[in-house]
Formats: sequence, C-alpha cells, structure tokens
Amino acid sequence: MRSHPRLTTEESKEYRFETDRGSASLADLFLGRSQLLIYHLMFGPDYQAACATCSTIADAFNGFVVHLANHDVTLGAVSRAPFAKLQAYKRRMGWTFPWASSHGGDFNFDFNVSFTEQQQREGRGEYNYERLPRRSTRPRCRRRSPKTLPGPAPTWPLTRARGPV
Repeated sequence: MRSHPRLTTEESKEYRFETDRGSASLADLFLGRSQLLIYHLMFGPDYQAACATCSTIADAFNGFVVHLANHDVTLGAVSRAPFAKLQAYKRRMGWTFPWASSHGGDFNFDFNVSFTEQQQREGRGEYNYERLPRRSTRPRCRRRSPKTLPGPAPTWPLTRARGPV
C-alpha cells in the first residue's frame, strides 16, 4: 500500500480557483473543515464533457459529501476547464458537491495530474505516484486521446489545515 503525501495549507503556494462562491484560495476550499479531500475530475479546457469514468465516480459524491462533512472532511472536485463549462455540466448531471475550476493555474500540474504534450512524449513526470510512461511516436492501431493516460483516475491526497482556516 502506498502512502500519499500530505501537505499543510502553509506549505502550498497561493493557488486560485473559481467556485460557486467566487474566487477562492486552497484554504477556502476547506469550507471551514479541518480536512479536504479533492478528486481530480478530468475535464480539460478544450473538452466538451468530463471524462466518462470520472463522471460515473462523481455521481456518488452527492451522497458522500454529507457523511464526510460529519467527520470534518470537505469533499470536492477540481478540473482545468473554465468555470462556466463546469457549471453547465454540473447542472446537466444534477450534482451539488463543490467543484472548482483551476483554469489557467498550476494546481493540476503541480500535483501531477495534468501534463504537457512534451512531458508525455519524453516520459517526464509522475502519475498516480508512478513514473509517467514514455509515449511512443510510432503509429498505433487504435487511436487514443493524448489527453488521457492509462490507469484509474486518482484521488488526491488528503490535505490537512493547521490552525484556523
């Protein structure tokens, strides 16, 4: 079993997100609780919809949110798509859990859940705490989207705040 890294809000840089409540910092995403569990919901800036597997997983979040809140944990999702796209998709899916846009920021890249084309070609970076596989330049029989990587979508490490948020 792998242990996931933890960080405090004091250790992170000043990330900005767009949320239902407006512009927010990482500390704001805690919504007054001592722990934050963020799911990287794959919805890139140029996507028309979220990843189908991520959407299936997120369908259960509305039920989880209330139980985790009773244990001082905020569950939310973060995606790279612009906030307006996320909101439209959220309404279509009937979701009510917190979902933030990190569009234009480094958050997803810093937490190794998004990669540049060059990083994928060169095999630089980590995904799910493993070295990113080098992408072949030879043609394949089956076309795969360059924006998706093999393996399950990761849950982000549990993040704990120190002191008042």
